[in-house]
Amino acid sequence: MTITGVLYTVKSVPLPVDLMAFRRILLQTNYYFLLYVAVFAVFFLGLFLLNKLRKYRLKKGLLRMYDPARLRQRIDLAEDMYLQKYGPLDMRHEQPQIVIPDYADVGTYELRQRFDYFEEEEDAF
Repeated sequence: MTITGVLYTVKSVPLPVDLMAFRRILLQTNYYFLLYVAVFAVFFLGLFLLNKLRKYRLKKGLLRMYDPARLRQRIDLAEDMYLQKYGPLDMRHEQPQIVIPDYADVGTYELRQRFDYFEEEEDAF
């Protein structure tokens, strides 16, 4: 296209234009353009349908998004860390509750409210 444009602008003698050839080139260009549009439309329609199928399989539980062996390993590690931090389950239920004696100086507002809830007389703070 650049060479043709340069030839038209540089030449002082007008070049003959073959209208039939021009129409043929235009039709061929339009054909390729429509072919590209159709190929891209079919390609993206296929991607859309694959996405819909994937969502359907996820919804029905036919597709797993995780590796069961790695998930089991991570759960085991998390349970081991929890046991190290808080101890066995039967020991956790036997831990005594925290009791604040009457003469304790409760410093925060939230703890003061909880402490006052169980008292019947006026606050001494």
